[in-house]
Amino acid sequence: MYDVCAIGDILVDFTPMEPSPAGNYVYECNAGGTIANLCAAAGKMGLKTLFVGKIGNDDLGKAIKKSVEKCNVDMSGCSQDNEAFTTLTFVTLNNGERSFSFSRKNTADINLKLEDVPVEKVMDSKILHFSGMCLTNEPVRSTTLHLVKEAREKGIMITLDVNYRESLWSSSKEAVEVINDAITYVDIYKSSEEEICLLTGEDDISKAAEKILSKGVKMVIVSCGPKGAFYKYGDFSGHINTFDTKPVDTTGAGDCFMAAILYQITKYGGIESLTKKDLDSIINFANAAGAQSITKRGGVSSMPTIDEIEGCMKNVPKLVIS
Repeated sequence: MYDVCAIGDILVDFTPMEPSPAGNYVYECNAGGTIANLCAAAGKMGLKTLFVGKIGNDDLGKAIKKSVEKCNVDMSGCSQDNEAFTTLTFVTLNNGERSFSFSRKNTADINLKLEDVPVEKVMDSKILHFSGMCLTNEPVRSTTLHLVKEAREKGIMITLDVNYRESLWSSSKEAVEVINDAITYVDIYKSSEEEICLLTGEDDISKAAEKILSKGVKMVIVSCGPKGAFYKYGDFSGHINTFDTKPVDTTGAGDCFMAAILYQITKYGGIESLTKKDLDSIINFANAAGAQSITKRGGVSSMPTIDEIEGCMKNVPKLVIS
């Protein structure tokens, strides 16, 4: 049985480097994608992890598949499209903070169909994770939701990281409607501050979390960048500060944070008996994972080991932002 099966995007991140001697732009090819990053992080933490997604029949796609596989991830759910190219993303870095320009029209990751998926393997998982990136287009949207609904019926824990990318949706209105519908199948919800405010129409995180919980979600986690993270679960809530690492590239930090949440939940054997002390510890560990990941370049390539995360917790001071 897999600890985690994650469905969604795998792509090439073109990360900027120093200009060439002629002054031309130079980019480094990195394996990325919200789900590929999460799987790589989960695999490096020791979770038995299955990736489900699609690459093109091209050299870059095959290379990034190998990169994720090297992180102890089962890539047997990564199918190959003979007609569509692997999705590409051009990353812009500004003091370590990233923004994305996507080349994602008629590309492989959005062409994931149910017949591409090893459904029996997916259903042999403790946790099924998906991202808002696989809700933007068809057929990957219908494929993902079909698997989520089937997994929910089988009692598999469902987790979601919203990962809203405005340029990939026809409108914010469509995104809000589609993601809110998907949330009704979710046990653990995670997003940024901006995302939860968009989805709920609330400016206050606590009130926004209550709205998400009212949809049947059991736990809400909100990553707040340098301000740490907020959580709400039953009668428990809290805000845990993150660690003061120097950002080199924040690509994949949220995915690493989420993978660390899944690792900790697996370690605790689920969420049913968690105390507030447990929850604080889980979020603190996830903050350290995300903080450690930003000290390296790339998405998949920046995912830390358990030793690196624990080293961060032990040696790096907390970042306090008033």
